[in-house]
Amino acid sequence: MKRIVCLFAALALLFAFAASASPVKQLSKGAKPSFGADADLLYLCFFDTMASDAILIRQGGKTMLVDCADTNYGSNVIAPKLRELGIERIDYAVNTHPHDDHINGFISLFDEVEVGAFYTFFPLDFCAEQIACVKAAREHGIEVVRFDSSADLSFGDLKIWVWQDARFADKGPAACNAFSLVMHITYQNSAVLLSADAPKDCFVDLAKEKGAQIDADIIKMPHHGHGQPTYAAWQLISPELAVITNSTANRISATIQFLHNNRCPYLLTGNGYVEAFTDGKTWQVVQFDKWNRNK
Repeated sequence: MKRIVCLFAALALLFAFAASASPVKQLSKGAKPSFGADADLLYLCFFDTMASDAILIRQGGKTMLVDCADTNYGSNVIAPKLRELGIERIDYAVNTHPHDDHINGFISLFDEVEVGAFYTFFPLDFCAEQIACVKAAREHGIEVVRFDSSADLSFGDLKIWVWQDARFADKGPAACNAFSLVMHITYQNSAVLLSADAPKDCFVDLAKEKGAQIDADIIKMPHHGHGQPTYAAWQLISPELAVITNSTANRISATIQFLHNNRCPYLLTGNGYVEAFTDGKTWQVVQFDKWNRNK
């Protein structure tokens, strides 16, 4: 009887360990992922563009760039990294909202890299930054696509849905952050949530409308770490890792405390760009030192 009890106890511990094992593994700085050479991977790169956003997504031979940071980051930071990766073309350039720290870098990137199409949800004359980027795209012969929240941006083996808070659809430039594009990307059993600059109250409606669909292993924290999801939304997302597109934790102490309270590890892109790889089952994530990048 004691042996049976011990066996059940051992099994219980084993199941508990398996249930708590994280699908996200952080590697040491500069390390190489250990997936097999023939593994079909989803690759993400969160660029080190200070307090601005630029996120590369590559899978199945196709590429998407979500935002392109501020002026000159396109040519000085993003284009060199793309060349390092052997990427000569961005198939889908997607802007979450036309603030300078998300859209202006596209203008210099268009000079450096072939782009299939530029995607925007906002009116083409929404603001000066939008007008300038659309003009630059057209000057380079790049198709400009205006889409809505019903659009399916999926490509390769990825499933991508987008969401925006309809309450702010007609509020103009003053509500640009509140109407910014939230993207959810799924590759088999792996998922990531890119929350652009969506403020906290937007997560109330996001959680109500999407429910368990917002579950994700990795979250890009909203507004460069200046905001957090609601508690209800956080429980639905239940991330294993947060990426913060900011240069220092001192400016976002409330979010750092929020992550500590929820026992969620985080990486700041200000410390170096972050690469995430998944085979659809587990993630391997590595950060490269800002001043001494290992290639």
